[in-house]
Amino acid sequence: MSVRSSPQISICKILRFQSSFIRFNNSTEFSKSVIRCQKSQMNSESFQECRKQAIEKLHKWLIHSQLPLKFAAADTKDPSCNYDYTSYDPSTWLPLVHYKQTTYSQLDEMAINACKAQKQWIDLPLLERAKILRKVGDLVRAETNWLAELETLDTGKPLWEARADIEACADSFELFAGFIPSFVGTHSPVPPNPGSFYYTRREPFGLCAGIGAWNFPFQKIHSNNDNNHS
Repeated sequence: MSVRSSPQISICKILRFQSSFIRFNNSTEFSKSVIRCQKSQMNSESFQECRKQAIEKLHKWLIHSQLPLKFAAADTKDPSCNYDYTSYDPSTWLPLVHYKQTTYSQLDEMAINACKAQKQWIDLPLLERAKILRKVGDLVRAETNWLAELETLDTGKPLWEARADIEACADSFELFAGFIPSFVGTHSPVPPNPGSFYYTRREPFGLCAGIGAWNFPFQKIHSNNDNNHS
């Protein structure tokens, strides 16, 4: 399938995984702000104040993240803003960040780089692949609270559900890291058929484009790659 014929992918979603591992130094205070927001939803004034504090901390994080994301001011109709899209907090419909649409040339470059990386992955020894997958799982799990807080702002889901999403992602990497050492020669019995020759091969799908809902984005990250991990 031609890359150019594929649906365009939001740069915000592509950057989501990359930005996730940039630790926010004040994540504990940010977490408390999000929790206070959820506990005071019945009090609109308290809720708005708590959410305001959480968004301010997101703004500080974006300043130091060096990502192509622009913090959204209260007025999204600013004519000087040349960004294509705005991400909103679904619980309040307040703007969070502005971001640009991925261009065709950027999409082509991403696909080319992904294909190159997949070829390098194939050349790695099996145990080395297992170590890398396990390390990724460890990194995701170590940042569970911070990643869940980001998802709560972006998707509006409860913190407990966002944490479950992150933990499922870490579980998947650890699961496939454990599968890799078991990839040895196996015997698969088949019905007798004189003159026929049977064999099996394990082959990764290669570069895949996943299209689906983003209410569980971290599950989407690993589920699209389950057949390529090993």
